Amino acid sequence: MERVDLARLLGASTGPGRPRDVTISTAEPAEFMAQFAAGVAAGGAVFVADPRWGASEQSQFSALIDPELRTQNSEPGGSAGWLCLPTGGSSGAVRLARHDQDTVAAAVQGCRRHFEVERVNAVGVLPLHHVSGLMAWLRCALTGGRYQPWAWADLEAG
Repeated sequence: MERVDLARLLGASTGPGRPRDVTISTAEPAEFMAQFAAGVAAGGAVFVADPRWGASEQSQFSALIDPELRTQNSEPGGSAGWLCLPTGGSSGAVRLARHDQDTVAAAVQGCRRHFEVERVNAVGVLPLHHVSGLMAWLRCALTGGRYQPWAWADLEAG
């Protein structure tokens, strides 16, 4: 799958232009999905941030995405690793896990094959800025399924 194919599946209009990096930091699902699709289409790095981070996490994240601080070997805007998802791991420090359209497509196809389904439909109760929430949406988008964002609190309330 080409990156332009992923952008199209996410509903983005793609056109010629100079690649640009995009940072997404919103808890609103519709806004996140629109910004993410546009970011994929933009051709640069797509950085996902948790909108609830405190000053320490925001500072760590800013240092990671600052173009002046990136090394040539870790430039995420290249052909591989343009999707940068935050992870804290066991250290608690913000780090970025890098993915691209191929790793996303492989994960989607692995899930589809494991559950022996052609199309994935999901009710998303996890935030899209978390990898588990993001992947639920991407599984639906890449298989032609339906994704319905839903607030966990509303689900608990019945």
